[in-house]
Amino acid sequence: MREILHFAVFTPGLAGMGLPMLVYSAPGESKSDQFAQFAAQWGFEFFCFRPGERGEGGVGVTPMGVEDPDTGLLMIKEPPPEFALKLAKASRAILLVDEYTTAPRIMKPAMLSIFNDRAVGGLPMGAGCRVLGAANPVECATSGVPLTPAEANRAIHMDWESP
Repeated sequence: MREILHFAVFTPGLAGMGLPMLVYSAPGESKSDQFAQFAAQWGFEFFCFRPGERGEGGVGVTPMGVEDPDTGLLMIKEPPPEFALKLAKASRAILLVDEYTTAPRIMKPAMLSIFNDRAVGGLPMGAGCRVLGAANPVECATSGVPLTPAEANRAIHMDWESP
């Protein structure tokens, strides 16, 4: 499995290095731990994002009122989440979108932006960022939501075999 992960991370893709990959296995098979170990081994910063836990604010689509420093007027903005700001500055990073099949349907368009454009809430990730995903099959995921065809064709799909 590490060879396939190496392939996904180091192959040039349309949006820079790395091909988006989504791995599936039953809950508790150490997918995220293995990704974190791989990132450390190869000198990547590692970020794990679980959309079902963070909600819409986790992908920068929750409007907030902010005061305009020039006019003092209240403006509506969609600020990027903290991990996205770190990814924008990272030179070598892996973003693992974990528990992908638990993402609520309302978040699906923003999730496509992460895989397609390597952007979170409109903020581009650094050129050296790779995006990978991990999921439990829908039938055993908590509140599992099947992938739409648009999501499904954005990544390589692999069954994960725990080492």
